[in-house]
Amino acid sequence: MNIPEKTYESGWPLTLQDNDERVYVRLRDGKPDSEFSGESCLYGLLDADGYIIREELWVPVLGAIEDDMTLTGGPWMDAEELVKYDQTPIRIPDEPINLKEI
Repeated sequence: MNIPEKTYESGWPLTLQDNDERVYVRLRDGKPDSEFSGESCLYGLLDADGYIIREELWVPVLGAIEDDMTLTGGPWMDAEELVKYDQTPIRIPDEPINLKEI
């Protein structure tokens, strides 16, 4: 798997899996040309039924552990905050995500 060198570079995998086999789906790819030197990519943790857990949003952390990648809590913003800070909205799907199609 080719992981970009920065969290705000594009090309992050559509899904990540942690050591406990929990699955995270990419909600936003990295954006190197956005304001404040880029927007980090953002992942959402999926529950057992394939739904994104709204409170479980994560941003990758590179280099925290040598030769490894970890995840740290990503900020969830409500609609008013998204507009105020010009952030990309996160769409929560109405239907479960079929992981076989990702």
